[in-house]
Amino acid sequence: MGPTPPPTAAAWRRHLTPGRVFFLVSLVHALWAVHLGWDHAILDNHPFRQSQTALTASYMVGRPPKLAYETPVLGPPWSIPMEFPLYQWIVAGLVTVLGTPLEQTGRFVSVAFFLLTLVPANLILRRCEVSAEGRLVILGLFLLSPFYLFWSRTFMIESTALFLSVSYVAAAWSALESPRPLRVATALLFGGLAGPVKVTTFATFLLAAGLLAVRAWWLSRRPEPRAAWGAGRLATAALLLAFPVVTTALWTHFADAQKELNPLGKALTSTTLREWNFGTLAQRADLGVWGTQFSRAIAAVDVPVLLAGLGGLLLTRRRWRLIAVCTFLYLSAFLLFCNVYRHTYYPYANNIFLLGAAGLGVVALLEANRPLRALAPALLLGFFGLECYRHSDLYGWIQESNVRGAADAGRAIEGATQEDEVLVGLGLDWTSEYAYCSRRRALMRPGSAAEGLGHFRECLAQLDGYRVGAVAIKKSTLAPYSIDDAPDLLAKCGWHGRVVYSDAYMTIYAASAEAAVEGPRSPPER
Repeated sequence: MGPTPPPTAAAWRRHLTPGRVFFLVSLVHALWAVHLGWDHAILDNHPFRQSQTALTASYMVGRPPKLAYETPVLGPPWSIPMEFPLYQWIVAGLVTVLGTPLEQTGRFVSVAFFLLTLVPANLILRRCEVSAEGRLVILGLFLLSPFYLFWSRTFMIESTALFLSVSYVAAAWSALESPRPLRVATALLFGGLAGPVKVTTFATFLLAAGLLAVRAWWLSRRPEPRAAWGAGRLATAALLLAFPVVTTALWTHFADAQKELNPLGKALTSTTLREWNFGTLAQRADLGVWGTQFSRAIAAVDVPVLLAGLGGLLLTRRRWRLIAVCTFLYLSAFLLFCNVYRHTYYPYANNIFLLGAAGLGVVALLEANRPLRALAPALLLGFFGLECYRHSDLYGWIQESNVRGAADAGRAIEGATQEDEVLVGLGLDWTSEYAYCSRRRALMRPGSAAEGLGHFRECLAQLDGYRVGAVAIKKSTLAPYSIDDAPDLLAKCGWHGRVVYSDAYMTIYAASAEAAVEGPRSPPER
């Protein structure tokens, strides 16, 4: 045999289809976009959640994994577990083994899960009988989304939860059609992890798996079913749907029990936060709330893409059932947890369905007839240019600005305290920013600073065995006192300090030589 001849120009043209080119340039742009500000601080957007996740991961580095992991912001005992810490374990494990910087490692893992989500998403689209070219177009739109590009580079669990949830649906669909042990086990693995990692993300995908189970049962009732729906298949479907619910319930019970051990952690149990998580009927009927959700949807799927998708649906009537299901799943996430969707990053869980609906409409439009197919390169080029501009306009400047947030205050606390001393925060909610930036454990007491000063002795009592090295007070919530009254008010509780940092937002006091110590000094392990 002679050497393989090089590809001809005609062969290259056959391979470089519009969909393939669109996907490849979208992937290149995604990699470029997420790298912007790679070495910048993680305080650029929603620092409350990013610093909380990073603080948790920092206390896992070099230590064996444990379920009662520490997030030291509400005083001892330091464990107030929220999500199952798969993402944090992976980040801490890589930092421990490779010695890489924590923040950049966290970003890498988050981006990796974002990109890995393409694999199960492609499998789902293939089972939906979308052509290879069409799948590349839809996945390219996912890669171009400014919303997903920005939040996928943050130090957060969102992309991990999304990957596990999409993988669960892909594996469950495969197991429902052919319940082989490996397929069932794979679905159980992804579902059993996805729920505990983030139930507010997973709930919609569990609903999607339920719809697939109903579809499989309905198909089995036809005169010539694809597969008989006997007791075995019924048991498989029940197991696929029930197992993630059980693992989520077990994790929630364990996490609540740990929070109950902390006087302030009791306010964060699932029972206490039920209304916060699910919201109210009034919120669901509020047009202003829906308007906010729509404006955030536009950050993920731009109006021209939505209009092209809608045009494809109306002109071709193709895949309308799939588009309707995607739209229903998109809306169901917000209807289930309408209150928490006030957070700007929460639509990470359901915007993928809106992208799917729009993408299916676009593909239907491009596949409708030959004249429209001829317009595919121009249409996709327009989408690419538009989304590149929108990323720069909406998020690129944030990534490049290197917002420092609490970093300066954190350095002041770190420089004025010892490693075994604790920071007390009054009127600053229970944010982790100052604990993370100062590398100090903290007791951030929720409520107003005036109320916190009145109960400062209770803080000292909860910190029995630890020395309070610094107190941070939010100025605007100190009324009826002024910030100048803070030293005298603290001194009445037996604690004396000096100012080490002050800005328009707060003042930080570090312990002076005569500051009281409640109990023996007991340095915590980190």
